[in-house]
Amino acid sequence: MSGPRRAGPVSIPERPKGLPYADGGDFDARAILEERGEATDPASLVGVLREGEPMLQAAAARTLGADGHAEAADALRRLTADGAAEEVARAQAAYALARLGLDEGREALVELLDVPREASPASLVAAGALARLGDARGLALVRAELRAKGGAWATVAVQQLHAFLPLAGGAADADVVYEVAGLALAHGSEAVRTEAQLQLSDEQVERARAAAR
Repeated sequence: MSGPRRAGPVSIPERPKGLPYADGGDFDARAILEERGEATDPASLVGVLREGEPMLQAAAARTLGADGHAEAADALRRLTADGAAEEVARAQAAYALARLGLDEGREALVELLDVPREASPASLVAAGALARLGDARGLALVRAELRAKGGAWATVAVQQLHAFLPLAGGAADADVVYEVAGLALAHGSEAVRTEAQLQLSDEQVERARAAAR
């Protein structure tokens, strides 16, 4: 078997104008694969899961889930369960399983919430994935990362914000969701503030700033 395929630096193209923010992760995953010359048919993506660099594994898993390729479930299970694999790739594989309607994917995402943030942003990725599935239990992790002074993964944290907004007042406490949004808008990093603005309407911005006072 050949060794892992090296990803190297990747330049992700700008997202198409009008693309909903919620669809951006799927777009970026496919763009990463295409930029590195990887085919996106199911068999090729399964090959990436087996031999790719972690970034490519994560992108392949995300794409398999987005495209609904149930035939890839076994390969996704293996990556999800591989304790030696990179945790973000495992989180994307678990999310793919959940998108295929398999409860084991959701269960794995819950377990990945316990990955220490000092070592990996996987818990934040898992939190966002669960929120897209209607489960807000990872909101506290996103909040903690945005509140942390010098948090290493603040950009990853803010990218999950959009998934919690539809849950405000339902699965998630609306005041907490908008407090988190306010933390992002007031963050010391311009990149984090910009990313938050992309996800919020003018009305939501006002509400978030009020909640964070």
